[in-house]
Amino acid sequence: MYMFTLHDALHDNIDNASPISTAVLKGVTSSFADLRLPNEGDLSGAAQALVRLQDTYQLDTFDFARGEIPGSSLGRELTAWDCFVLGRECYFLGDFGHARPWLEEAWHRSQREALIAHSPLATTLIGGPPLSPAQPLEYLAFATYRLGDTARALALTRDLLQVDPAHKVARDNVVAFERELQEMKRKADVAKPDLPSMTTDDVDHVSESLANHLETENRLYRALCRGHLPLAPSVLKRLRCYYSHNGVAFLRLRPVPTEDLYLDPHIVLFHDVMHDSEIEAIKNVSAPLLQRATIRNVHTGELETANYRISKSAWLNSRHHNAVTRSVERRVAQLTGLSLNTAEELQVVNYGIGGHYEPHSDYTTNKAIAEQLEDGNRIATFIFYMSDVAAGGATVFTQLGAVVKPRRGSAAFWYNLHADGSGDWRTRHAACPVLVGSKWVANKWFHEHDNEFRRPCRLQPDL
Repeated sequence: MYMFTLHDALHDNIDNASPISTAVLKGVTSSFADLRLPNEGDLSGAAQALVRLQDTYQLDTFDFARGEIPGSSLGRELTAWDCFVLGRECYFLGDFGHARPWLEEAWHRSQREALIAHSPLATTLIGGPPLSPAQPLEYLAFATYRLGDTARALALTRDLLQVDPAHKVARDNVVAFERELQEMKRKADVAKPDLPSMTTDDVDHVSESLANHLETENRLYRALCRGHLPLAPSVLKRLRCYYSHNGVAFLRLRPVPTEDLYLDPHIVLFHDVMHDSEIEAIKNVSAPLLQRATIRNVHTGELETANYRISKSAWLNSRHHNAVTRSVERRVAQLTGLSLNTAEELQVVNYGIGGHYEPHSDYTTNKAIAEQLEDGNRIATFIFYMSDVAAGGATVFTQLGAVVKPRRGSAAFWYNLHADGSGDWRTRHAACPVLVGSKWVANKWFHEHDNEFRRPCRLQPDL
């Protein structure tokens, strides 16, 4: 949330800097040549992240602006300028539905802040010169119009003229809005002929069904992130906690606390399987390598970035291996019983505020691409959780209702494929947006080849 204040302050100060200040700034930037200041892309990304958090966790704009979110307090309120910049970014993105409440909040806050503008405490309380109510009103009126509420847009534009009587665009818009309302009234008075009904032949049932399914899944995803869909008692009563050793001699001496999260498909959570020293060592190795995470295009097989996966990741290959990573990977093999020979490199992922990964399957769903994979499809997933998360950041299974809350040192494991090698749709899962804190995980994906005898294939999907 501080991105907006930082971004505006930096750009305002640079644009209005005196020659002496400019010289100082140049000296600073030359001393920190690798320092990257926030740009417009960062601002847009931060705005989208905050809106994502609002949608997922159903955060009220007023409470959010006051710094109040479930389970935590941000310690400061947003100013009118902060709310305005967020609303304006949503406006520029064409997201008028989210722009309107933030611009309204900016308008109301600008009116309150105007009352203390001449107070000696103004700079302390609002961080600088107050925002003119005319600025959010201008965007708010047109965003409201774009949402189809012409009458309200007209009222807001008249409010804008009260603040700034010389605003030419506002004067023109009043005339245009009044004319449009008169035309709407005239059309409403004219009897409308009955429209022919749409037949079933006019509907693409396959596309509609898929779209409806994905929309339903997204609603489930958000509800699970909010904790609104607990598992049914009939499912919970069959789950248990126990110590497991997987037949490994070392683990017999030190069995691992294990928790069933779901039985079919079997999803387990191992507790205390990564030590603090190992976590810090892996973070230190991966931090300089982190880059924007990518996904594989299901049609082309190419790697690309996507808005439905916002995080940074790094792959630790043999050049980055050390005693710690080898020990961790050996432990994964012992816990799962699967071969490391065809497993992917350890992937370390960091999710910042608003970081998320929408519902997806870990296995390749495109059969043609799957057949080209040298080591076969992803048979199983193992996720280390390397941090606690104050709020948000859970892993949720949208088809099952199972939820894994990040706990430092724990790890989740499940099979992505049925016993016959077909993909198990029920393992679709998502990473909920991080609301407060930072989420670190390490993924290990196992492939089919070299695991033929460790998890034998069957003719039927289920074991």
